[in-house]
Amino acid sequence: MGNQKNKKHHKILSRILNPDLGADCVSGNEVKRVLETGFVANEIVFAGVGKTDTDPKILTYLSRHCPVDHPSHYGGDSNPYETIKVIDAWDLGFSLGNTVKYISRAGKKDPTKEIEDLKKALFYLEHHIKTLEKK
Repeated sequence: MGNQKNKKHHKILSRILNPDLGADCVSGNEVKRVLETGFVANEIVFAGVGKTDTDPKILTYLSRHCPVDHPSHYGGDSNPYETIKVIDAWDLGFSLGNTVKYISRAGKKDPTKEIEDLKKALFYLEHHIKTLEKK
């Protein structure tokens, strides 16, 4: 029965999925469903009974699924070695920053694109080397 219910929810959510709409969820399961359907995490409002969108559990869940603000494939906000923190701390700049970014996410953001991410890292590393050699 539960599986049938999930299929119905998915069909309904798929029909209303629209770049101009967000989702107003009252439970963690609803958040999970709308994320699985394709809604963007930073366009989800979580306001269940006695809860807010600052509820620690839901914030952790959303941060793992948010493609923009501290996504998990770059380490997540609570990780002291999150990619952007390392890039900033080491003052790596554009080329070396992108090298580190693509190495750190290789196989994590999309396991089927691990080689592509590593080739991107190599591209930026070679670009940086060529720039240094011209000096």
